[in-house]
Amino acid sequence: MRVFAENNSANSQQVTRQNELKRRHATEI
Repeated sequence: MRVFAENNSANSQQVTRQNELKRRHATEI
């Protein structure tokens, strides 16, 4: 369970970064 939780948090961090990049790209256009 602990490993799963760590993987889950890492995945959410990656999603957050991707969302930030999408926002930046949208604002640039």
